[in-house]
Amino acid sequence: MGKTKVEYDILISCLGNVSEELKTIENAVKRFNDTYSDILMIRLNTKHWLKDFHNQSGGKAQDLLYKKIQ
Repeated sequence: MGKTKVEYDILISCLGNVSEELKTIENAVKRFNDTYSDILMIRLNTKHWLKDFHNQSGGKAQDLLYKKIQ
């Protein structure tokens, strides 16, 4: 019987002037996945508000973002 791998999305919300720190986080998540994903049967996915979400109107910004990541 096949195993099910659980995926978790990690929302990274930060200012635009922290690109080096953002790269560090993304590299750490990649290393985690490369090392532990198959062993623990989980995978972490980074989501960054600037790259992975488009602008939307019609409500409070935090509420709209929360709906997108659910």
